[in-house]
Amino acid sequence: MLLFVTLIHGNDDHCVKEYFDQNSFVCVCNISVCPNIEPATPVSKGYIDSWESSRDQYRFHRTQLSINDLARPLESNMLQKLTLPYKKLRIQINIDDQRQTIHGFGGAITDATGLNLLNLPVNLSDSIMSNYFSKNGLDYSVTRVPIGGTDFSTRIYTYADDQPDDFELEHFALEPEDKLLKIPLIKQALKLKEGNLKLLGSAWSPPGWMKTNNNITGSGFLKGSPGGPYYKAWAKYYVKFLEAYAKEGIDFWGITTQNEPTQAIVHQEFFYNCLGLTPQQLRDFVKLDLGPVLRDAGYGTDKLQVLLHDDIRDFLPSYTEAVLNDTEAASYVTGIGYHWYKNGLEDFYENLNLVHSNFPNHFLFSTEACEGFARFSTERAQLGNWTRAETYAVDIIEDLNRFTTGWLDWNLALNTQGGPSWAENWTDGLILVDASKATYYRNPMFYSLGHFSKFIPPNSVYIGHEVQGDSQGVYVAAFIDPSDQMVMVILNTNDSPVDLIIEKFTSVSVPIAMDAHSIRTLITPRI
Repeated sequence: MLLFVTLIHGNDDHCVKEYFDQNSFVCVCNISVCPNIEPATPVSKGYIDSWESSRDQYRFHRTQLSINDLARPLESNMLQKLTLPYKKLRIQINIDDQRQTIHGFGGAITDATGLNLLNLPVNLSDSIMSNYFSKNGLDYSVTRVPIGGTDFSTRIYTYADDQPDDFELEHFALEPEDKLLKIPLIKQALKLKEGNLKLLGSAWSPPGWMKTNNNITGSGFLKGSPGGPYYKAWAKYYVKFLEAYAKEGIDFWGITTQNEPTQAIVHQEFFYNCLGLTPQQLRDFVKLDLGPVLRDAGYGTDKLQVLLHDDIRDFLPSYTEAVLNDTEAASYVTGIGYHWYKNGLEDFYENLNLVHSNFPNHFLFSTEACEGFARFSTERAQLGNWTRAETYAVDIIEDLNRFTTGWLDWNLALNTQGGPSWAENWTDGLILVDASKATYYRNPMFYSLGHFSKFIPPNSVYIGHEVQGDSQGVYVAAFIDPSDQMVMVILNTNDSPVDLIIEKFTSVSVPIAMDAHSIRTLITPRI
């Protein structure tokens, strides 16, 4: 095959490969071997750094391209010279089309995460945290933290279970899971990030005594009506949580109004931690209870981001229209959270364009994602599934191309079954832990998300692009980072290579040959 770029030097991939029964490999870390991941350093003028991961060969494989070599006459008519039957595309960057500012990328510190890390030797649990939060890793910038228990806890709990009708929450108290599993990891992440980490809190369920079904789990709503004592108590619960963590030296960047408020409505048989809120109930809860209670406690929108919805994209229009068309309710909200899960809507990405068009002053943020989530599926946690790496990358790019400002994975670490989960709601994860072997595995999804989080820091700005040619199976997103570098992420999901010419990314046209089933991040100083 014709060499399509000039390679100056490359790295090894810092990966000890192991194959299981999937279509790719994992990178293994144990007490004997756990190679560090190369940091992304500023790129010298006149060069492009290319980082590639692929189904068949690479993980963060870095090569450096010389712009002077790319400018040689040989390259100018290379597309015409190619005779191999590969896709040939031309991508043009539009530097004047600057859109949303990026908040960041990351995952969630859950009870399951903490338990899995506790089951490993300290050096390996520290390695996982470094893999996620240091520059020798994915350099996560946002972390979601459950407010109380979730289905990825080993038991069912909230912070105010013991005293029914404790409307002032005088008996509110953090649980052992916070003190042993979440808070230590959050502090470790903050240290690795030198404090530059956004924390987003989300609640699954209030205490059972606040709900119509008198149970933390299962379909139920808050008792009474917005403005009433139960709604007020639920709003105070958020403040109590923020204050309790602040006493631990942990401050939150934001909260969501309620994790998955539609589950108790759409799925009457839904059996784990949840709370139902209709669009109208959420509007009035924000307007009459949550917004004023947060404001009066010193958590106004100048101090705390408040993201509504925090649920699948199908219902984004109804919830955003109900809340944000109410001027008073909208004044307490800064962002719109959504989950990546599909619920039958054929082209649910277009809801993002619709919501942004209707409410451009409220940022969009993808707050939860995981693969292998289908209930009763036999394909939960999988070691080495490259297809899932592609579904992640496709979703991230499709979201970023529709004004999204950040994207969060779910549990940072799960066991090889996909848990623990009291609800047996096992899923896949970026890192899977086998405590019996004192080993953990970096799945292909780890690198897929890393192609964004590692190279697109907060305050990067999305820039538009145009693609000429048959772009099916090829996905592109481009940015200017805070260091004034151009950054592009390109994904090829096709079974054959794709040849690209990228224009206005640098001072010359850049020819790139994308392997089949590969993802690449390109970085160069801005012209």
